[in-house]
Amino acid sequence: MKITCLTESISQLGGGLFDAERRIQQSVMCGADDLQIDVLGIRDARSENDQHQWAPVKAKSIVTSKFPPGLGYSNGFQQHLSVHNPDVVYSIGLWKYFSKSCLNWHRKTGRPYVVAPHGMLDPWAIRNHRIRKNILMTIYQRSHLENAACIRALNLAELEAIRRLNLDNPVCLIPNGVDLPEQKVLENRIDNRPTILFLGRLHPKKGVEVLFDAWKQFTNENNGDHLLKVVGWGDEGYVAKLKEKVKSAGLENSVEMAGPLFGEQKRDAFLGAAGFILPSFSEGMPMTILEAWSYELPVIMTPHCNIPEGSANSACIECQADVESVFDALNQLARMSPAERTVMGRNGRCLVQDQFTWDAVSDKLKAVYRWLSKQSEQPECVVTQS
Repeated sequence: MKITCLTESISQLGGGLFDAERRIQQSVMCGADDLQIDVLGIRDARSENDQHQWAPVKAKSIVTSKFPPGLGYSNGFQQHLSVHNPDVVYSIGLWKYFSKSCLNWHRKTGRPYVVAPHGMLDPWAIRNHRIRKNILMTIYQRSHLENAACIRALNLAELEAIRRLNLDNPVCLIPNGVDLPEQKVLENRIDNRPTILFLGRLHPKKGVEVLFDAWKQFTNENNGDHLLKVVGWGDEGYVAKLKEKVKSAGLENSVEMAGPLFGEQKRDAFLGAAGFILPSFSEGMPMTILEAWSYELPVIMTPHCNIPEGSANSACIECQADVESVFDALNQLARMSPAERTVMGRNGRCLVQDQFTWDAVSDKLKAVYRWLSKQSEQPECVVTQS
């Protein structure tokens, strides 16, 4: 069975999607000798450096047109599908031209494809750049969704978002997963200034500006003892805006704009943190929270992060995406004893170990691939419109 994945980026510049989709496809291939998976993405500054990290999945990127801006237009996606002749296509994300290429391939061959929106159908995400998205919905995105043999939802919130758009496709409920660091790694904590870590793409939906406003109040009341370490990347203009906000608010001594970190530097950021925060307005299922829990960190997050298991298992402090609520959550975390923070962090690791390892989630996707290629019956993770 041959699977082709289409995605915006095959590099670490793809953020959480890089780890989420790379690891699930690698895990699907593990022990499945009859499966061949390749992935095609839009070329960016790191594509050629990072494509080897997909092995044994074969990764390739193509240069796309700069016009229309942000669309990723290229006939290369269509040509790739024609040459590779897959049994199933797995289309990652929305709003790019490869969605239309996938739809065209389906209409030509009659073969099935899966769409994995990764939170891009969330109400906040739909409202962001609404005019552009309405145009793309009309031209091809709606048809691309309607003709999917299956849509992947990361959680029940994403399933509800799919149904709100009157999409009655079968939906497979498959969350993201994470690699658990070995216990001996967790023993190498970096003892430094009490640090709260934010790690993710720097984008308005992540609530970073709200976090900075709350952090200013927090540092004023806590004598500036804590450090907020902001790890991530984004559009140059928006990153410059955030840096200016730090400067104008007088937060240079308590906020570190660390830029993107990978590999050991990223690991050390987790090991050097006392807690993790993501005050997001919109998410699918953020990989960074699962990673923070895997490092036994207590987490502050909003309901929009769509991991209700965190609250149910006492692994997080939940707040709203507004200044006062984030401020209260920061104070709550700061007032916890070391023992209380340790318990909360270990609750998170146990949760990840029980529900969000790659072995557990990749078995579900493997079953979906076999179902769509008519090798097995419909798996339990697939729900249909009642």
